[in-house]
Amino acid sequence: MCGIAGSINFKLDIPVLTKALFHRGPDEQTTFEEHNLQLHHHRLAILDIAGGHQPMHLGPYTIIFNGEIYNHLEVRKI
Repeated sequence: MCGIAGSINFKLDIPVLTKALFHRGPDEQTTFEEHNLQLHHHRLAILDIAGGHQPMHLGPYTIIFNGEIYNHLEVRKI
């Protein structure tokens, strides 16, 4: 299972956070920072090992989430 963390108006200590969440997702660790927002994701790659990188961006929107997109094959066609 992946691990996620985030903060608004508070600076996360990324090395400490990475150490605390490493067991939740050893395959990839990413941090997204913009203005006063920080999003941090630890990925456990089970499906879509080559893809599935986070954060995901669509235009002005950015998302980090923990879960599986069950209709991912249908969504990929779009």
